[in-house]
Amino acid sequence: MKILLNSNLNKLQKDFYFNGFISLNIKDNSEKNEFLKDLKLWDKLDLTINNKWKSLYKNTYDLIDVEKIKNKNIINFMKSNLFLEKIELITGRKLVLGDFTIRKTYGSENYLKMHRDTYIDKKNKLVGRTPPLIKLIFYPELKNISTQLTIIPKSHKLIFNNYFINKFITIFQKKYNIKNNNNNVIIFQSDIYHEAAKQGNIDGNFRCIFNFCSPSQLTSFKNGKKIALKFNSKK
Repeated sequence: MKILLNSNLNKLQKDFYFNGFISLNIKDNSEKNEFLKDLKLWDKLDLTINNKWKSLYKNTYDLIDVEKIKNKNIINFMKSNLFLEKIELITGRKLVLGDFTIRKTYGSENYLKMHRDTYIDKKNKLVGRTPPLIKLIFYPELKNISTQLTIIPKSHKLIFNNYFINKFITIFQKKYNIKNNNNNVIIFQSDIYHEAAKQGNIDGNFRCIFNFCSPSQLTSFKNGKKIALKFNSKK
């Protein structure tokens, strides 16, 4: 089965290499519809009093590990779109799913400011996983359309061995906004500058975050091996 046409693959490889991010289309299939049903059901819940959800950051609620791992619709959605296979073709890396998060965010403040997941700190030490993770995020459109993520294109190519010079990049470089929709996902390297957008919608919005890593990095995730086995299972 042809996963990507050569012409599309060449363009995606070029865009990912130079810009540090791309979008991939989501198949309009039953797996997508079942996952959206779950998201719509969760959207109706009061997550502040639901023991299946926990708050990791201010004004956010995450589906707890045991619930997300046993949810077949999440994994079926990912598998049916062949996202792992496509990302491997685009990046040229052997990858596994190390972790994923189903998160709902609220509030007028962004819970994560402009940052990199892999970066140079104030003491000029490397922080975060290396090689950088490949992040895939699905921002479903359940009620309204609004900006969910801001990225600084090409910033993964602008990494200096100095914390303060790196910070200047967030001031002067052009930013790109990504809105929620049900037709594609965003994929980017974890060393690119990115920021969670403020949520003006009082009802909040979901973000489904999938972290792909090298097989040797699985142990750095709490449930990495368990998730990888679940993702690769035929059941």
